[in-house]
Amino acid sequence: MRRMMYLQIGSIMMKAYGKILLLECAMTTPPRSPPPPDSPSATTKRKTRQTTRLRRLTARSLYQARPTVHVNTSTGRGSGPHKEKFHSYLGVVAQEKIPIVHATWKDVPDTLKVIVWDDILAKFDIPEGLTAKKKVMSTVATRWRQFKSSLTSRYVYNDKDDQQNIDPSAKYGFDRETWEAFSKTRQTPTWKGIRKKAQEIQKFNDCPHILSRGGYDVLEKKLMAEKTKSRVNQGDGTDNTDVVVDLPSPIARHVKWKKARTNKFGQMTSAAAQEIADKIVSSIYVTLKNFKL
Repeated sequence: MRRMMYLQIGSIMMKAYGKILLLECAMTTPPRSPPPPDSPSATTKRKTRQTTRLRRLTARSLYQARPTVHVNTSTGRGSGPHKEKFHSYLGVVAQEKIPIVHATWKDVPDTLKVIVWDDILAKFDIPEGLTAKKKVMSTVATRWRQFKSSLTSRYVYNDKDDQQNIDPSAKYGFDRETWEAFSKTRQTPTWKGIRKKAQEIQKFNDCPHILSRGGYDVLEKKLMAEKTKSRVNQGDGTDNTDVVVDLPSPIARHVKWKKARTNKFGQMTSAAAQEIADKIVSSIYVTLKNFKL
C-alpha cells in the first residue's frame, strides 16, 4: 500500500512539473509580430468557388461496395439515391481526365475515352452496363464542352479585375503551357466568328431561366418536397413529416417552366416569359371549364 501511494504521488508531481514547463515556454516565447503591409498574407483575397473533386468518392477503398446507379438508356439520366453524386462525378471526370486542348470531342483519342468509361465503372455500379455507355459518355462530352465554354467566358474574354487576378491553371490543376495553348485557340479569327454567331443566336432567347446548375431535377425535387409537406399539414394540422400519406401527383411541366423563370420577388424574368405564362394560365382555365361542362 505504501509503495502504491508513493507511485501515485510521483505521478502527480510529474504531471504538475510538465504543466509548469509548458507555462514557462509559453511565457518566454515572444509573440509573433504582425506581417508587413506589403506581404502576401496581409492582403485579403476574394474567396471564389473551387472545383468539385468529390474526394470522398475518389478515396473509396477497394473493399467498399460501389454505389449503384440505374441509367436510363434513352436519356442517360441516372436514378436512385446516388444520382446527384453520379452526375457530379461525370463533370469531375470531364475536367480532370480530358485535356482542354482538344478542339472537339471527336479529336479526343478513343483510348482516353475507354479510360474515362472504366474510371466511371470503377466508382459506380451501373447495372445497364454497355447499353448505357453511349448516353453516359455523351453526358461527359457535354460537361467537357461546358467546362471549356466556362473557361472561355470567365478567363479569356472577361475583363473584370476579380477574374483577371485568378490563375486558371492553378485553380483547375493543368499546367501553364496547356492553358496558354487553349487560350490561343480561343482567340483566333475562326473561333471569334463562332463565338459571335452563338451570341447572336442567344439574343433570341427572350425567356431565360434562373435555375442553378442542378437544373430541373433539383427544382422538381424541391417542388415535390413542398407539395408533400403541404399534404401532410392538411392531413393532421401539424408539421409532423413522419405521418404516412399518399405521394402527390408529379409536378406538371408548365408549373416547372413558370417556376424556373420566376425570381424571388415573384416576377417573371422577361416580358415574353410573362406573356407565355399568361397564355398558359388562360389555356388551363379554358380546359378546366370545358371539362366541367
